[in-house]
Amino acid sequence: MTTVQEIVQTNAILVHLATMEDSEVTLGELAAHFAMDWRDVLRLLWDANTVDILGIAIPFDLSLPDPVDQWDGEGPQPGPDAPVSLGRHGALDVPELLVTFPETIILTALLDAVLAVTPPGTEAQALQNTRQQLTEAASQAGYGAAFWAPPQRLIPGDLLEAITSAIRRRQHLRITYYHPGKPRGEVVDIVPWEITTGHTPVLRASRAGSARSYRLDRIGDVEPGGAVKRSEGAATRRSLIQEDREARHDARVGKARWTDGGQEVLLRLDRAGLWAVETLPGAQWHREGDVLVVRFRSRSDDWLASYLIQLGTAVLSIEPDDVAARMSARFEELRNTF
Repeated sequence: MTTVQEIVQTNAILVHLATMEDSEVTLGELAAHFAMDWRDVLRLLWDANTVDILGIAIPFDLSLPDPVDQWDGEGPQPGPDAPVSLGRHGALDVPELLVTFPETIILTALLDAVLAVTPPGTEAQALQNTRQQLTEAASQAGYGAAFWAPPQRLIPGDLLEAITSAIRRRQHLRITYYHPGKPRGEVVDIVPWEITTGHTPVLRASRAGSARSYRLDRIGDVEPGGAVKRSEGAATRRSLIQEDREARHDARVGKARWTDGGQEVLLRLDRAGLWAVETLPGAQWHREGDVLVVRFRSRSDDWLASYLIQLGTAVLSIEPDDVAARMSARFEELRNTF
């Protein structure tokens, strides 16, 4: 299965190729630019070149050497010196991809979710460029006021880079993790596997063979360790797959995992809050004129407060009254602090 990181890497490589003055480059040059193995670059580009999206023609054509395991002796031999070039399908008359205003809001929110877990560098810059094109186009169409500032990373860029590097290189990690209500962090040794996006991005990993999830915003120091053994990697993968199966089963039978049922919250949002409807798991919503009415269960006032901060002025009202009062008191205390 393609990971978020691989999608980000593929996007960055394609953007880099599209902006190069010289349309031809070698796999080795791309690998050096993105600090990757040339085999991984070739695999990602082949995935991009053969992707099939229903109803959409891919507006580019990559000239690539054959995959390593499919080379038959003809054409360029796969390797760091093999040439790669990016062409455009001018003869196919591919139409422009028209995006509606709601779709632009959703795409921007999705880009922000990925940007929040992407370390500084060429990949993050490619995402930022795509985001800027979307928001500039929306502004030219008169919708600029509906957009928000780009997100801030949850943890420093160097820590995020260390985590993603350990995932990519299959290394152990020693992290300092801060649990709620505890001033001192716990130092744990883990096998990192992937980072998930969303309102609360987490690092999925295994510890002593058991699946674990660590919120990025609670991770302090990070120290890379030795290489993950094949058996450790297999055990980590099995434990996370089993956790996913259990989560899907619990979702089917309506069982909440890890927490109690929480409290039902109703938000009324203006149209700038549409992204919340699309990205909040389990939310139910409908329209009342230009107002979006969103209903969901909140299991943490800390989470709800951070969620409301992200929504900003898109929030028109909060129900029930006791939740609104708690949030108001929390934000008033924050205002007085500063």
